[in-house]
Amino acid sequence: MGILLALRLDGWAQMKEEVRIEALYLERLVVDLQIERNQMDAAEMYATDRIEAALYLETLANNPGMIPEQPERLPWALETVSWRSFPRINAFVYRELQSTGRLAMLRSVSIRRKLAQHYAAVQHDAQVGEDLAAQHRYDAAIAGILSIDELTAVELSAGDYDQLSITSERAVELAKSLVNVPEALAELPSLVQHHTFNLRVIDQMRERGDEIIELIQKENGVSEIEEKY
Repeated sequence: MGILLALRLDGWAQMKEEVRIEALYLERLVVDLQIERNQMDAAEMYATDRIEAALYLETLANNPGMIPEQPERLPWALETVSWRSFPRINAFVYRELQSTGRLAMLRSVSIRRKLAQHYAAVQHDAQVGEDLAAQHRYDAAIAGILSIDELTAVELSAGDYDQLSITSERAVELAKSLVNVPEALAELPSLVQHHTFNLRVIDQMRERGDEIIELIQKENGVSEIEEKY
């Protein structure tokens, strides 16, 4: 009887520890998904800015002699239109669960299934969203149009072209230089398509992530995690 009781107590203690570990992983998953959502929100803003930059460049290319109303926007658009806009999703906690063999500790089949579907979709979309072939072709085509000082200023502006300073005459000169590299203009539709694709999949990522967070909180009573990052 003593041995049986000891075994039962050990089993109960082990089960209690597994429940505790599961709860910790669920909390960490919620935090991870919230961090991912912040990355998606930022990437959505980047994609929107890139599309606006491409449309701005197309307008100037069709009217190279036109003096832009916002000349400081031109060097920013020239440089940033090809910058990436796909969110960096690390799936840190999910990968840890997989690599340690602890994924089965999540007792909810629904949560495991939705996590697998979410990260499989992210990996699939990344094959397109992180393909920078068009960006590289565009960058090669416009190399040398902006001066070193102008490139440095764009980098330091952190995406805020209002911080840039450029004369209207220089803006017209840059617009005419762009017209002289048709291979760069030819990439603008591909860049818009690329960033538009990212906008679409970002919406899907965000929706899936929110569903998983809601499911975790509903099925396991995990309260909303206080943001730690």
